[in-house]
Amino acid sequence: MKTLTYLPVNWVNGLKLTSQHFFANQYCQTEALNREAGRSLTSYNYGLGEVLEGIGDNLEIEISGDTMSTLCVRLKSCNAITKGGLPIVYYDGLYGDEKPWATISESGLQAEDSEYLVLISVDPYHLIPVGEPDPEEVPLHHPYVLPSIKLHIVPKNQVNKSFYSQNFLLVAEVCRQGNTYKINHQYIPP
Repeated sequence: MKTLTYLPVNWVNGLKLTSQHFFANQYCQTEALNREAGRSLTSYNYGLGEVLEGIGDNLEIEISGDTMSTLCVRLKSCNAITKGGLPIVYYDGLYGDEKPWATISESGLQAEDSEYLVLISVDPYHLIPVGEPDPEEVPLHHPYVLPSIKLHIVPKNQVNKSFYSQNFLLVAEVCRQGNTYKINHQYIPP
């Protein structure tokens, strides 16, 4: 089992509070929750979850590319949990203007690679501010935070699946067919 990264804050009377104290406390609680969730997960009960109410699917991605030299993948919705117990929840509007995407340009595309895996990563310690600011609060700020979510595209022959567990989830396969890229809808993530 992994050692602790974040320890509880020693709250004492007279302590001059800073935002770092609250972040340290948040990170400690996040780590404890993820540790507990990870204990109950096995090699067969993590991955894509239920469809969220009002959302089209538990995973929606779209691919685009003007030419064979560019592959771009965008996340439209996702409800999943990583093998390490980290939830990945994304749908239109939840993160505001923040939209996870990944791209590989000509330099990253190899002629011999025709299959690519799409991975989603979550970083609970890199928080994205979200929500409608209250004009009465000073300083003006977004009231909530959500963990950072990113997409990654990796050639299938370069993926060692055993190392993508804690913060990552393999979600899709993209295949090159002629001069276009298509999502392999027959692909079942591990």
